[in-house]
Amino acid sequence: MTQDNYKDNSQKCGFTESQILARRVNQSDSDTSKIKVRCPNTAGHKNDDQNPSAIYNQDTGFLHCFVCGQLGFADDRDNPDHVRNTAQKTGRSIEQQADIEYSRYEIGVREIEFERSYEFKICDLFCLVNTGEVVCHNGKWMVCNALTGHWTPGQDEVYRRVKKAADVLLRSIPEEDQKERMKLHNKIEHNHILQAALIGASKSFSISTEGRDVQFDEQPHLLGVPSGVVDLKTGEIRPAHWAEYISKFVRVEPAEGEHSTFDNLLRQISGGNFEVEQWLLKFLGYCLTGETVEEINLFLQSQPAAGKTTLGEILRYVLGGYCVVINSDDVIESKHAQHSQWLSRTEGGRLGVVSEVPENCRWNTRQLNRLFSGESITARAMRQNDRTFDSKLKCLIYGNHQPSFGANDGLTRKLKLLQLRTIPEDQRDVDMKTKLEAEAPAILNTLIEYAGTWYAGRDLRLTVPKSMVLATEKYVIEQDSVAQFIKAKVKECRSNHVLAKNVFEAYQSFCEEEGLRPLGRNKFHKEMDLKGCESERTMDGKTYRNIEVA
Repeated sequence: MTQDNYKDNSQKCGFTESQILARRVNQSDSDTSKIKVRCPNTAGHKNDDQNPSAIYNQDTGFLHCFVCGQLGFADDRDNPDHVRNTAQKTGRSIEQQADIEYSRYEIGVREIEFERSYEFKICDLFCLVNTGEVVCHNGKWMVCNALTGHWTPGQDEVYRRVKKAADVLLRSIPEEDQKERMKLHNKIEHNHILQAALIGASKSFSISTEGRDVQFDEQPHLLGVPSGVVDLKTGEIRPAHWAEYISKFVRVEPAEGEHSTFDNLLRQISGGNFEVEQWLLKFLGYCLTGETVEEINLFLQSQPAAGKTTLGEILRYVLGGYCVVINSDDVIESKHAQHSQWLSRTEGGRLGVVSEVPENCRWNTRQLNRLFSGESITARAMRQNDRTFDSKLKCLIYGNHQPSFGANDGLTRKLKLLQLRTIPEDQRDVDMKTKLEAEAPAILNTLIEYAGTWYAGRDLRLTVPKSMVLATEKYVIEQDSVAQFIKAKVKECRSNHVLAKNVFEAYQSFCEEEGLRPLGRNKFHKEMDLKGCESERTMDGKTYRNIEVA
């Protein structure tokens, strides 16, 4: 191998010429094209420059690790958008370069073992060429976009690629062996061999994510955009890397500009309160991130025509795949057991929108706490296995009515109420939705700036305005039937004793008069104890001391 060969290959595989010379495999001169290199799969096992675990073929660009079994082309694995980059360097169109990529399969044919059956040969060839570009995640095929680095569902694209691998394998059979060519041709035409190859590939270490710590959209500071990804900490926009596993992205590309219609909407929602308006911007910027440390979710409540639905719709439009629409029935108490399918849809989402909560209903505190916790959730899609993922969801809930709930510190601490005023009819803009969609790039750009501000000062909590704190406290008191009962009917009276059953009967009568939903007997007595009412056991049963019931 000449010195120019070493120089060319050092540029191709990323190693210096001296490293290539030092790592030549101890074989005959006829086989000096292979060198020992460090496996790029650093998460799969330990290997370093002193103890490399992979063999790199300088002639073909093929890399094979004998420890973890990784197969592929070294330059492709480290640079998934090689098609775009190579096209730019050579002056070819992306379509022309994509056609040239067909040759990778022809190179790969030389590397696979021909003692195996055809379905295994096709599987090996498919895995060899597509490692780093295709994965099978939770039984679903995902393909990496060479231009943006995004991962998108691609069953049809995967089938096309495995068909290409089969076609190249068919062409590699000598023309003299017509019987063998016809045998493989018939199997390809009937698709059985392709399906078998795909099943094998879906279980391959280099293609399947099973057994590896791979989660899509896991990095909370990265936000997918149409052209790639935004680092919310710095505001930098760049192509995504395949190993970042970005599968969701917003609908529009961020761009500087004015958004007067959006500003006017926030001003109307906040009632002209500048502090609330600024807090809303900070909260919405925080919702772009995958962080949940603030443990804040927003409930907008008002009569119709207050702007809450318009805000929810523009956020759904801007956030695209990061916004999850949740049916209000899923967070409201029901007599029937619910399937966890709706929870599985929240995986990877960052903003959950719950619209139009019904009248005379009660929050399902168990489900809401699962959403608000920021902890691991186990759920399953319909007719699929359970899977566990970390919830990154913040919720925006809006409606005309206030659902009731029992005393639950976990829920009331994480849900903040903002009450809106109805917008006067002469101030309503019938074209607001269209104007907001036109401002979407500028709106997203502003929210990204606020997300960056949150990261820069994350030691400072997202402090809720005092007006919202007071409204939330009032809401909690109004929905706490036991607290209302104590305030209205219970008075302090030293040395007085009242039977617990009589207190409970008075509580039931109070709830009936006020139109409240009473708690059960055991829950009621537990709440009375938690609120500091002294009790004791007597011959007549449980008795409350030092109180009098009006």
